[in-house]
Amino acid sequence: MLLWLVIFLLLAALAALFGFTEIAVSFAQISRALFFLFILLLITLLLVALFSAPVAEDGPGTSNKTVLLAKIR
Repeated sequence: MLLWLVIFLLLAALAALFGFTEIAVSFAQISRALFFLFILLLITLLLVALFSAPVAEDGPGTSNKTVLLAKIR
């Protein structure tokens, strides 16, 4: 989907180069909207990953199953 941002940016540059200013402005607005959408998605996914990361009790490299088995024994 990031490819669409680059495509609309290139189309805006080409339209501006050939003098089609109204079309260039439209493509630039679409690419700006996609950019902010990607930034919003990035922040959302980073926050979800930050608050839903599993925490092992026994340090790195141990899963919750190993910790649970060690407590049972």
